[in-house]
Amino acid sequence: MAHGTAPPLTGRLLLKRVLMFTALKLVLLCALFFLFFSPAHRPKVTPSAVGSALFAAPAAAPKDEGL
Repeated sequence: MAHGTAPPLTGRLLLKRVLMFTALKLVLLCALFFLFFSPAHRPKVTPSAVGSALFAAPAAAPKDEGL
């Protein structure tokens, strides 16, 4: 074996590393979900809010000063 190279991963060691990294990814995905996409971070949507957003008059566009 050359100096500075790792031994080949076989059998139980490979399975252990794959399971460890899969579990780590799952934990990180759950953390991302609860930090950014959980129900607490979703806006309240009511029928009246949707109606007012869909049928409201469009906002006036700012005038171009000819720059």
